[in-house]
Amino acid sequence: GTPSILIPIPWSQSDEQAKNAALLQNLGAAILLHQEDLTSDRLLLSIEEVVKNYDKYKKGAAKAREFVFENASAKLLEVIRKAVGGE
Repeated sequence: GTPSILIPIPWSQSDEQAKNAALLQNLGAAILLHQEDLTSDRLLLSIEEVVKNYDKYKKGAAKAREFVFENASAKLLEVIRKAVGGE
């Protein structure tokens, strides 16, 4: 994983980007900035925070990798094929 600054789009249907970004922030892998609160000063401070504490965010990003499903799309396709009988 890579330490990140995440700015989710505010018009997503179920606010899924903000929810995913919040999870990564809670794991210590990212900083979440909401567009409505975004300023150049706040972005600069966030960049400085990640650079200054890169090792901390890198550890959080490694922890976040535990939540990644390897080959998720292939596994989902396999489930769908089995469900429709096209194994």
